[in-house]
Amino acid sequence: MFCVVLLMPGSFTEDLLRLLYRATELGSMTIEQRERYEATMRNELDISLEKRYVKEEAFKEGCEEGLAEGEARGREEGLAEGKARGEAKGCEEGRAEGRIEGRAEEDNARSKEIARKLREMGMSTEDILKATGVEV
Repeated sequence: MFCVVLLMPGSFTEDLLRLLYRATELGSMTIEQRERYEATMRNELDISLEKRYVKEEAFKEGCEEGLAEGEARGREEGLAEGKARGEAKGCEEGRAEGRIEGRAEEDNARSKEIARKLREMGMSTEDILKATGVEV
């Protein structure tokens, strides 16, 4: 394979000077040398573009995979958190409901005890019902 190497003096640091030097070098080539040079440049450009394309595609694929993994992880964490919150709320509500039921049972037991004592004291069933709401 034929390869043309352009040797630029190290002092050529500015882009314009580099372009001028390259133009001079290209202008001094024979037609055959120029065709080989252009073919080499096209191959290098093709390789460069292919690498760029592969890199961009890999990046896109990585982003899609990362997004899918992130969504899955987020969904799992959200479900776990929701379940924990739901269980905690259910426990809280259950305790509150249990306290209410316990108090109602205590109140009912007290009312029955009071009604029994009032009955023993000779109060009428009708008056006991009015006072306590409990039949004896």
